[in-house]
Order: sequence, then structure tokens, then C-alpha cells
Amino acid sequence: AVNEITTGVIWARAKSGGQTASINLVKVYDIEAQALFKSNFNILNGPDAPDIEIRELDKELIITLSNGPTSNNVNESYSEEDPYIFTPYNLINNPNYEFQGYLVYQLKDGTVSQTDLSDPDLARLIFRCDVKDSVMEIVNHYKDEELKVWTPVLEVSGVISEGVKGAVDEGTQYSFQVTDDKFALGNTKLVNHKTYYFMAIAYGFNAGQINSNPYDPDSPGYDGKNQPFIRGRRNIKVKSGIPRLSTPSGTVLNASYGDGVEITRIEGKGNGSQNLDLISNMLDDLFDVNSEYKIKYPTYQAGKGPVDIKVVDPAAIPKGSYVLKLNNPTTQPSIGVTGYGGWTLEDSISGDIIALSNQNIEAGKETYIPELGMSVGIKQALQPAADYENNPENGFISGTIEFENPSDRWLTGVPDRDDENNFSLWGWGLNWIRAGEYDASDPADLGTPLLNDYGIDEQGEYDKNGVFESAVQQTITVPYTNVPFGPGSFSIEITGGTWSPYRYASYFHDGPGYKKVHDANSVNMRDLNSVDIVFTSDKDKWSRVCIVEAQDDQNLSIGGQTKMGLRQSASVDKEGNPDQSGTIGMGWFPGYAVDLETGERLNIIFAEDSWQTSENGNDMKWNPTSNVVSDGFPQWDPPSLGSAIGSPSEFTGASYLLGGKHFVYVMGGSSWVKSTADYLNNETALSKNDDSPNYDEGAWIYNRLSNDDANGTARWQVFRNCTWVGIPLLAQGSTMPSSTNSNDATVKLRVTKPYKQYETVSSNKFLSTSMNLTIGSTYVVAYRNVPSGTSGTQWGGKEITHDGNTYQPGEIFLATSSNFSGSSEARVVEHNSINSFNPAYSFNTSKVYTSNKNTDVVLNAIEEINVVPNPYYGYSEYETTQLDNRIKITNLPNRATISIFTVSGTLVKKIEKDDNMSTVDWDLKNDFGIPIASGLYIIHVRVKHWDDKKGEFVEKDKIIKWFGALRPIDLDTF
Repeated sequence: AVNEITTGVIWARAKSGGQTASINLVKVYDIEAQALFKSNFNILNGPDAPDIEIRELDKELIITLSNGPTSNNVNESYSEEDPYIFTPYNLINNPNYEFQGYLVYQLKDGTVSQTDLSDPDLARLIFRCDVKDSVMEIVNHYKDEELKVWTPVLEVSGVISEGVKGAVDEGTQYSFQVTDDKFALGNTKLVNHKTYYFMAIAYGFNAGQINSNPYDPDSPGYDGKNQPFIRGRRNIKVKSGIPRLSTPSGTVLNASYGDGVEITRIEGKGNGSQNLDLISNMLDDLFDVNSEYKIKYPTYQAGKGPVDIKVVDPAAIPKGSYVLKLNNPTTQPSIGVTGYGGWTLEDSISGDIIALSNQNIEAGKETYIPELGMSVGIKQALQPAADYENNPENGFISGTIEFENPSDRWLTGVPDRDDENNFSLWGWGLNWIRAGEYDASDPADLGTPLLNDYGIDEQGEYDKNGVFESAVQQTITVPYTNVPFGPGSFSIEITGGTWSPYRYASYFHDGPGYKKVHDANSVNMRDLNSVDIVFTSDKDKWSRVCIVEAQDDQNLSIGGQTKMGLRQSASVDKEGNPDQSGTIGMGWFPGYAVDLETGERLNIIFAEDSWQTSENGNDMKWNPTSNVVSDGFPQWDPPSLGSAIGSPSEFTGASYLLGGKHFVYVMGGSSWVKSTADYLNNETALSKNDDSPNYDEGAWIYNRLSNDDANGTARWQVFRNCTWVGIPLLAQGSTMPSSTNSNDATVKLRVTKPYKQYETVSSNKFLSTSMNLTIGSTYVVAYRNVPSGTSGTQWGGKEITHDGNTYQPGEIFLATSSNFSGSSEARVVEHNSINSFNPAYSFNTSKVYTSNKNTDVVLNAIEEINVVPNPYYGYSEYETTQLDNRIKITNLPNRATISIFTVSGTLVKKIEKDDNMSTVDWDLKNDFGIPIASGLYIIHVRVKHWDDKKGEFVEKDKIIKWFGALRPIDLDTF
């Protein structure tokens, strides 16, 4: 046995202050001595730097980071006791430094060391990432014990600098692309065959080192050294990379860094904050009643899928098919699945596990899979408006409109405008999206709280920053005439969102909302979905819909109908003619809507103002005009100001036409509601009569609205299921597309949705305890399902018993008898599920895989073989010393013979190449090590490649003329 004895002596001498000053200094360093004793006289290592791998491609480098098996930071597990923490509270909660993030620098050259990283002339930050934990800016404080001066040093900035890749507080990442030289002047793009140098470090963080008053060491809560940041000191290396072509070796790249792959959703739902788009040939099932109007297994465009699977190393992608499964679900009794503890990636043919992660997806960690040359990034998302205080985007991803013919933007909309500059009593018709915190109640501005944004008066799911006021931004010009003040007539240009979550839609005069739904707080932002609303002239894709009244005054509407009630005109066919069905209020919307997460087609409602005959408001067709306001100037005298400026609550002067108020409502809905044939009329085994189905040709909505009562109960049942609403307009000077002049317009609305279970089965596969099982079939015990609104049916999430065995939600069993028992809310789903209906996705690499050893590519690439520099005038940038002479022969295949001749045919140098490098250096010496003379030389390159198809070697030659003027021999340098 070996015993080590370490003896330490504290010694300090002050530069001034007399004899006692040194004693005081000794007391200061006594803390250092105690910390060293506590750590067994070992200094802190910090997290080991990651290993760097560099893929060299044409004018780009791809850098990947990893932690090897000997690292103290495998799986980011670095944790090191902080010997300077003494306070008991911190000893319990924050005694250690933990891994926090990575920093990668480009270096000036290969001689730069880690001590130079703070010198921008020698090292420049190009990439950073860190753990998602709200720790962003980190400041260390350093004290000069003699001068008693503290110096704060910003070790890690809270914002990412311009030109630096990566992210702040978004989870660790392990790859990035380098295309620019941070030290280049002028053109900063990387140059092939030039060497670039890099260094990576890892750093840790300890919250226990942060003191509320870092400059008061006598404070009772003071602890540590005010240094929460620690930089790792081991495994820090300089790594070089040389950009080059890949074709000389016969490699064909079918993808670039960051490209995605097409992903098919098998089970589950959610998007992890990804922007979704379906591939175009996935839509047929949306129009098939036998498919229940849904895409069972939707496939998403490359890079537009529900998980972030992207190309990292385009030169290392095999051809294969894979299945990604989220596993270890976490649940809450009232809301079902809330998250997942990891994922696995399997080969779909062999079933072998290619990669896995046991980290909770809340961390948002990217995982690089070298075997695939790809990375998987999965991050749990919040429901829209779930955390408006800490999430500036509030769950909104994007809202756009796209046209089949971009030069004809025939569809626009009424932009939302928060009334300002004393305009609230005249612009109420434009302030229709009540997101944000606009306060219209100031009497000095002739205001009223009736025009407030909803966030002023409510503390629920509201949009503090008003981000949802920008969905599908459009710009229009609104003319006002006969204005009773000022110039008499004027126009205002308005830019704003033209689509809104129904939760924020104004129920005020001329608004698309329904007051009863708002007052009951019945619409939940958690039900907001990512949708496409397609406007098309293809009548085979039109939606059968209910049409509702948009006129506020029932004395003016046809049939005296109240607002949002079923239109009191005969139902029409696709041409707008009465359909002789004997019904009222049914028509056709020229398009359809689809839920991007579930693949389900959705019901649509549109409105029109039957009093506005001039604006096509009474013809039962969706055909808005471009007119926003009638001639004159609209004025409103609210009750609070009636005694001062006119009669109470009176609208005078002009009307807001809003294109005839052809509001478009997108309804939420699920196919499971249609589990029994009588879902229209009665409570079923699975649903109550206020649960909304997916598209059913408007049958459920018609059943409700045609049986409404004086209290508007049916309207409440219907519109509490509404998710999005828009106020479209025909663009000025445009006409509606037709079958002979098609120009589809697609409104794309995207919001964040968390991953959770979703049952990809037909509606008749959901069974309650009163239904019979099929012996021999496989069943999954359903998780908790929480539908839209406040009074919909909640089902599942309960254990069941079958043949004496108890099964929990998510567990699978084979039916051995026809019965099972459990709570009245318990459900089972008949299906041979691959992941208990938790998210599962398939993808393949057929479009992005790397093709190697292509003979034609090798032979064609011979034309790229070159000599640099050419001509050579006494110097090249590849030379490292005064005695060095060097040129490069570039873009070479793996195997080649290089012969260098004088113009008279004398062989000067012969080089045999048989490696994976694409260049060969020539030191301008002959085969005997003697420097060549200046002059013209012939460089002959013979390429030799094995053709797998022919089973033989194929050869081809390239001849290059090269001139060199060598500098005199330097006799002063040794």
C-alpha cells in the first residue's frame, strides 16, 4: 500500500500596511488552504473538453462534438465538488459544479493555446450551446486581496453574438457547419485546401457560488468565491480541417448539412415547436368518407416534420429505414400524458436499436448518431398560451398565406388594428383581435373598456405580447369619407394579422366572436391546432358547411335571425342554387381545412351578413368583396359617453362592411366522437353531444344549430369548439379564381403542441366496458383524453381488469375473453400498436444517402485535379518555415501515380498515392532530395480506380503544366 502525505504551509507577504497587513493576508489565504485540504490538494478540473471530429467538404467544414468513454463528462454527467462552498444550505442544494455548455473557437493558427482564447486576434468564438435550464449569462468576480478591488468578468454572455452559431438556453447541440473564415478580410468564405484550426472547451456552473451581494464577504449568506463559472482544463486540443471536394474519391452527396428527411407519423401527436408541412400527395384520404376524412399516417415534407431529424455528415449516410419511438411517458391523472423520459431509434427491418436517449425530452437535447451521419433533436413543447410570462412567442410559430400563382394574390383580409390616437370610437370594426394588452378605456381618449384587449381584464390564457395579432399579416388601405372633422376624407393604411385564435376574437359589434362563449370562458387555447385552410376552385375538394348570420341587428337580418345563428335561407348547392333538400343554412365552402398534427380534416363554418346585399351577404355563397367600410364615417356613441356626445350605444355615420362579413371558422374535432352512428343526437359510449367530430359534412354542427334555443345554448356548444377564425377579403382589383383560372390559396397557421398519445385507428375501435372484445385481438388500455372546451367528455386514463389481470394505461393485452371491467371512464383501443399510441415516426434515407465508389464520378473528377500555386513565385501559403518550399496537387482520388517531368522528358519525381487524402504535398525536390531548378515542368497524374461493376481497374490520365521560380537558398537560417 502507498500512503501519500501532503504538507502545506501558508505564507503571504503584503506589499504595504505594516507587519499586521501580512497577517491579514494570511487569513485570506487560509480559506484557500482549507479548500485545498477539502479537495485532497487537487485542483478542480472542470468538465473535460469534447472531442472534435471534422468532415471536410467543398468549401465547408462540419464539426461534431462528442465525449469519449474516458471523459469526466460522458452524457454531460460532469459533477465536481466545489471545495469553496461551506454554507449548509448550499451544501445540500448546490455543492457541486455541474456541466453547463460548450464553446468552440476558430484559431488564428496551430500555435494558439487555451490561454489565448480571450484574445480576439488569436481566437474567435464560432459556436456555443448550453443546457436548457434558464442559466444564460454567467459572471465571475475576481478580487485583488491587496487592493480590495473586485473585478466582474463576463465569462458567458446571455445573448448569442452576431455570426456565432448555436443557441442560448435551448439545449446542447453537437454539430454545426463552418462556411466562413472569422479571420479573413473581404471574402470570408472558406477556401479549399487551406488549413483551419479550431478548439473546443466545456464549462460548468455552480449556482451556490452566486451571492446576492458579491462584494460583501461578511454577509451571513455569503459563500464560495463569487465564481459560478468554471472552464474545463483537460482534453483541450487544437484540431485542424481542410475543405476539399468529395467527388475525386467517387463520393456523391445527396444532401447538405441541415437537410431534413420526410417523416411519417405512425402514432401519437405533437410537433415539439417544429413548423409542419404535409407532402402534397398525402391529401386524398381527406376527401374519402371511407377513411373517415383523415390521413391515418401523414407524411411530412423534409425538414417540416414533427421531430427534428437532420443531416449532419452528408458523406456518412447509409441507405436504410428507421422507426423513432418516444418512451417512458409521464402522466397526470387529469390531463393524461405530459412528457417522455427518452426515445429509441430502431432499424425498421432488423429491429436493432441504432441509438437511444434516456434523457427527458424537456431538456431539448440534440443527439448526433455517427452511424447514420444524422442527428435527432426532440424538445417537448408547451400548449399555446401556457406560459405567456416566460415564453415571448406564447406558442405561436407562424401564420402565412401561399398562392399557387404568387403573382396573383387575390385573397387578403381585414388586418387587426389596435385603435390609437383617439380613434377607438371610430375604428372598432378593425380592432377585432383582442390579444395583447391594448387599453382602450381612457376617457381622455374617448375610450371604453368594451374595446380593451382581453388580457386587460382577464388573467387566464391570454397573449401578453400580442403575438397572435400578427397571424397572416396583410396590408390594406381603408378610405373614410364625409368625415365630420379634419380634411373631410382620408385613408389609412393598416398592417396586421388577418387570422386569430377564436379565443381572442372580438364579440363586439361587427366582430366574429360570440359573446356567450367568451363570457363562459369556454374556449381553451390548449385546443388551438396547427392547420392548413385551403381555398380552391376544385369543387371536388369543397366542404359542406353550415352558414351563420353575421348581422348584429336581428331586425335587419333575413328571418330575424340573431348573430351566429343558422342563416334563414334555403340550403344551396355548389353553384349557389337551392338544393331542394328542404333544409336551411347549409352551403359549400370553396376549400377545406386539415389538422397537421392528427391528419384529420376539420369542419368549417362561414358567415355572411344577410343585410349587406351589395357585399354578397345574402346569397349563401362564400364570396367576400374588397370593401371594408361604407361611404361615410362610422361613429359609435358608447353608453358611458352617451350624455356627453350623443345617444347611448348608437352606431351612426357609416357601417363596417368587412367584405360582407364572410368570416371563416375552423372547428376542432376528433374522429373518435363518431364512434357510434347516433353521435349526432345522443350521448354515446364515448362522447357527449357537445364534443365536436372531425369533418362530417357539417352534420353535427347543423344538428346543433338547427335546434338552438332562445339562450343560444347550441351556439355555445358549437363555437366553444372553434379554434381559428379569419376575416378574408377579396383583394382590390381581383376576382375569385375559377375552374378555368385556378389559383389555390393556402393559409398556414402553426402553433406549438406537446408530444402526447394519439390513437391512429378508426372510430369503431374504441371500446368501453359495456362493449365486447374480440377474442384473439390486441388491445391497448387508453391514456387520459381531454377534449376541447370545459364540459366535453374525458375518458381513458383508468386501469382495467381482463381475465384476472390488471392493466394500466398504455399497456397492451391479448383478449382471451370478450369482457373487461373497470371505471366507467376506462377505455381500450383495438389495435396492434407499436408504441401504445405514444409518438412513433418512420423515415428512410433513400433521398439523402451517400453514394460511394462511383466510377464515372471518379473519372469525371479528374478534370478538377490541379496544382497550387501555379505559377509558383518563391513562396506559397502552405510553407511553414523559411527553409520550406511546398506546393499542393489537389483534388486527387484515393489511388493515383504522380510523375513530374522536365520539358525535355526527364523524370524528376514520382509519388505513389494510396490513401483517403485528396491532396499531395511536393517539397520541390527530386527523388534524391535535391531542390529542383526554376522552370517549366510537366506533372502527369494517372488515376487508378477499381470498378465494382466491371470487376477491374479503370485508369485515366491528367497532364498539368507547372512553372516554378524558386527563391535562393537561405544560408542564414538553420
